[in-house]
This record gives sequence, C-alpha cells and structure tokens, in this order.
Amino acid sequence: MDYWLKTNKKYDKILVVVSAVLVIFLIITIFWGEPLSTIFGILTFKPLTVVGGCLCSDYPDESGCRVGSTATVYCPSYLRGGCVVVLYTSAWGFIQEKQIPPGSSTVVSYPAFCWESYWCNRAICSDPDGGVNIYVRTTVTESCSGLSCTDMCIGAARIEECFCYYNEPASATYDCPSGYTCSNGACEELPTCDGTDTSCGGWPLCVNCNALDSCYAYGNGCEYRNYGCVNNVLGCGYTYSNRHTDSWVNIGSSYACCDGNNRCTCQGQEYRNYYCSGTSCIYSVTSSQIIKSGCVACGSCQYCSGGACYNYCSGTDTSCGCTSCINCNTQGTGAGRTGDGCLGNTYINYYCSGTSCVYTSDDCSDCSCSCGGYSVDESVANNNCDDGIDNDCDGLTDLADPGCYVSPIIQFTLEVWEVLRHLTVVV
Repeated sequence: MDYWLKTNKKYDKILVVVSAVLVIFLIITIFWGEPLSTIFGILTFKPLTVVGGCLCSDYPDESGCRVGSTATVYCPSYLRGGCVVVLYTSAWGFIQEKQIPPGSSTVVSYPAFCWESYWCNRAICSDPDGGVNIYVRTTVTESCSGLSCTDMCIGAARIEECFCYYNEPASATYDCPSGYTCSNGACEELPTCDGTDTSCGGWPLCVNCNALDSCYAYGNGCEYRNYGCVNNVLGCGYTYSNRHTDSWVNIGSSYACCDGNNRCTCQGQEYRNYYCSGTSCIYSVTSSQIIKSGCVACGSCQYCSGGACYNYCSGTDTSCGCTSCINCNTQGTGAGRTGDGCLGNTYINYYCSGTSCVYTSDDCSDCSCSCGGYSVDESVANNNCDDGIDNDCDGLTDLADPGCYVSPIIQFTLEVWEVLRHLTVVV
C-alpha cells in the first residue's frame, strides 16, 4: 500500500511537470501567436498579405472582425513552400489551419475568438548548379523568406559563389583557375592563340610572327631576323642571318710586299658601314687600307723587291761585292796587279769569295805564262797535245793531260802517223 502511494506520488510529480510545460506552451501560443509546431521549427512565422477583409489586429477590441467575417489572404510566389493560415477559435488556442499554395490566395472566415497568424511552410533552399560550381552562374533562393543570392564577379579572376548552407543562401569567394577569367558571374576559360607562326602570344593580342621578319639594327650594324612562335607564353622568337657590324674587311688574298728594305705580307682591306635597306642588311665602303704584317729585314747586302730579298751582287767572279759590284777577273786587286794575268813568272787568278775578290797564284816558270799561252786548254782540238808544254799549268804535259786523252785506236793511228812523218823516202 505504501509502495503504491509512493509510486502514485512519483507519477503525480511527473504529471505536474508535464502539465506545467504544456501550460507554458499554451501561454506562448496564445500570447505570441505561434503554434507548437512553430516553436519546434517546423514552420516559420512570416506576415502575409491580406487582400480583402479585416485583420483582428486592426480592431483590438474585436469590434471590426465579427464571427463569420471573412478576409482574403495572399501567399507570395517567392514563398515556394506555400503558406499556412492559422485561426484560433478560442482562448485555449484551438487551431484552424488553411494551406495556401505559393502565388495563390484563399478566403478565411473568422471564428468566435478572432486571433490570426500566418506562416510559410518549411523553408526550402534551392541551388540550381548543385552546390559550389564556379563555372555556372545561378541564383540561390530560399522559399520562405524569398532571400536570394546570385553568383557575381568581384574581380577579373575572382567570383563570389552562392550556395545553400543549412537551408539558407550563403556565399564565399573563390579564385578562378589559371587560364580562366570571371565573366557574368562565372569562371570562363580564356580564349587562346593558336600557338603558330601566324597566331602567337596571349589572347586577345595574338601576333603574326611572320610579319616581323625584316632587317634590324645590331650593334653598330644590322642583321636579318626570321621570326617564329616559340609558344604562347614566350611569344615570338627569332633566328638571325646576314649579321654584320661596321668593321675593316679583308679584300682578296694576302700577298708578298716590301716595306722599305723589309719583306712583308700585305693584305688589302676596306671599311664597311652596314645599314638596313628595306628588309636587307647592306653596306657602303667608306675607306680602304693595306695592312703589312710579318715584316723581316733584308740583309745588309740585299734589297727588297716584290716582297723578296735579293743580293746587290750575284757573288760570281764577274759580280762580286756588297752593294757595289766589281768584276774580279778584270778589277780584282791585291796581288800586285789588277785583274787576272802574269806577274813575272807567276800567274795571278782573281775570283769572288763572299763579297770580296781574292786570288790564287801559280808559278809559270815551267809553262807558257811568259809567252801568254797560260790557261789554254791542253787538248787534241787545240792541237797542243804534242808541243811539250804544260799549256794549262796543271802539272801534266801533252798526252799525260786528260784533255789530250784519245782512245787506243786513235792513239795507235797517231803513233803510226808520227813514225811515218819522220821516215825519209828514197827513190
């Protein structure tokens, strides 16, 4: 029995608490005009438009809105979830509800206790592009409040993107990827050049590289440039040809020459002034010169001619000396006589050695020097091979001299002839 009493007391306490909570909700419902469903977030309070009739709030004393009076309530079309009209029939909050589609109106009749409230149904957030999609421009809307958010550009490549967040419109800022630009609330890929010689670079400034082919200044000269597309990032690049700068240029081949008494190598040059004429790099000659290099002095007894060194004298017996040449055979001195000849029983023979005339002497006491027959070839042709004289003073006389050599047959013939020549014929 005691247990039952205790249990009842326990349940009584629970009932008291529950009753208190219900009373609080009823009070809120009555004085705030919000149904229980709204308190739990099922519905959202929004004032609607009364097209015709009266509102209880217009007549606090309820004199204007009598039982059975009517009013036309309109639900805006932007409240896509539709609307709910709630009428209280008594102070205890007995609810009469009417659903109103979006963009429609309905007629309500006021009950005995005139107290009305209007709600739209649960809010619905709608994002046509399905969330964060920076490549499509859309408008995000919320059905209850009519709030909306439209994608928009906030820079050349930055976008404010709208989306649903906890069933309400929200937005965040995003950068368009490289190669994209923001246009009309969406990231759009930038057009590009073809990357060819005729369409190169960054859009919209595509360049025809071929049109740049021409002659260009280079240093103090010029060059021809042939342009082509490297890529759309680097743009047009070029290769060059016929590149020149103003300078001295060799003309023809080098040749031997003289510079005073020096033998040298000479090279003709001209100075070329380069400039552009139309698309060509050409030049004009403004000066010329001869460059001498590798010069070597000729000897003291030489002279330079045609790039070569020559001796003034040939160094022979008839042209001997350094710069003044003499004939040693006729002009040689130093032996007591001038030129070749006999000096007493000595024969003086001048000859050239280096640049000086020197001489040899031969004793002619056993030869024909005194009779002027010196230095005559001893030979059969001169018919002096049997005169008993050393005609050429070589120490050999007549047939002993090689010049008088004859073959054995001729020698025999001569000996026979010599015998016959001395015979006396007796008749």
